[in-house]
Amino acid sequence: MVCRLFRRFSGPFGPGCAVLVCFAVAMQPAAAQITDGEFSTFYREMQLKRVLTLSSPGRDTLHPEDLRFLDEVYQLLDDLNRYVEQEHRLNGKGHFAFSGNETASDDLFRLEAGVGMDQGLYPYELDVSTSLQMQLKGGSFQENVSDFDISFDFHPFRPDPVERRLNIQRKLQHLQQALAAKPSDEDLTRKIRRAESKRDQPVVASGLWLENYVFAKRFSDGYLGIDHRYEIGGGVTMSFYSRAMTATGRRNRDNMTRKPSYSRHGNDLLRCLEGCDPLRNILQMSQDDLDAIARARSRFLVSNRKQYSKLKLSLLAGVFYELEQASINRTLSIDGTDTAISHTFLPTNVLRWEIRPGFVWRPQDRYKLKIYPFIKFPVESRYQTISDGVLTDVREDYFIDLYSSLDIGVDDHFSISIYYRMLYDHAPRAIILPRPDGSRLLVLGEQQRTSYGMSLNFDF
Repeated sequence: MVCRLFRRFSGPFGPGCAVLVCFAVAMQPAAAQITDGEFSTFYREMQLKRVLTLSSPGRDTLHPEDLRFLDEVYQLLDDLNRYVEQEHRLNGKGHFAFSGNETASDDLFRLEAGVGMDQGLYPYELDVSTSLQMQLKGGSFQENVSDFDISFDFHPFRPDPVERRLNIQRKLQHLQQALAAKPSDEDLTRKIRRAESKRDQPVVASGLWLENYVFAKRFSDGYLGIDHRYEIGGGVTMSFYSRAMTATGRRNRDNMTRKPSYSRHGNDLLRCLEGCDPLRNILQMSQDDLDAIARARSRFLVSNRKQYSKLKLSLLAGVFYELEQASINRTLSIDGTDTAISHTFLPTNVLRWEIRPGFVWRPQDRYKLKIYPFIKFPVESRYQTISDGVLTDVREDYFIDLYSSLDIGVDDHFSISIYYRMLYDHAPRAIILPRPDGSRLLVLGEQQRTSYGMSLNFDF
């Protein structure tokens, strides 16, 4: 399904990007995780059992506490099913900004718009975004900046609560055998109690520390003289997500790990379900059914932490292949005369590294601050040299793309963003021009562009 979606959005990059993504996913280590399709099938079966349970003669013999526990079990299943449906939903987000200035002799109109779509969050996430900035001045139309970006992120290591439970049970069995040989060993008794307590608690999900990604991007910037730039590559991101979450995240976590009415079998609903034989007989749940619930719940808890963690610190490192068509269009004052210089360079291709420390702070559900500084540099030569035999210019080749934004939620589907972006090319494309006196003039392309503003965003 993911590969099919990626082919749908591959755009001008063709099927090659889809092949890259599907290959990357296929190369991931197999993990004992329930698929969304398997859980949906299981959920439908449990809905049928719910109807049969309500009409079962044995229901009248159940204690009121047992009935409350049954309601809690089905509430958990309903919550998990809603989560699975949300993971499959294609979400969209758009933004726009417009400004106009007009006089009797001149006019300037500027339009900026963008749209993004995403699907999934954990363990896979697909993002597609595009943005465009245009201006109309004096009857002349110009596209200043455009972006088209596709990325696919996936977590290669995913915790398996079933394997965790089996490991604890094996450890308990070993400790109990050792205690049978030494009944008075207090240390073994303490270890058994700790293991039992750990078994009776919901899984503290992990696996978010490592994330792989692949991406493809098209970029143009009239200010920096970048006519077309294509990038395709991938890498890894190491992240730290705080356990402190926003109010929505805490509410989701508490609903998923709420203590059962049948508390005598531990503080975890699934643990209780495993030990409540009369209820299991009515629900006709097999161990595979219980494992399916445990794995789906574990996945939800990880996804919830990833989405609603108050603080995220990350470090991205990757490699990508860059193809670029650039030009210089500048007006310079040479010997007191304004001279228009226009030059188009031959296309170039280069393999580059990129690193990006990241900072995301979300103190409340409606506020999010993001700071992402990308630093890109070539894999081979660190320096870019231009020379005509008389004048030589050597510069260290690196490119900085700093993006930061503050998102402020206004309503469930509307937000305001205050953003700042700075692009800096330390070694822009350059040409050397001869002068009448025999000297040389080095003409550099624009090195830096900054943009900032405010936009209205809407979800759909």
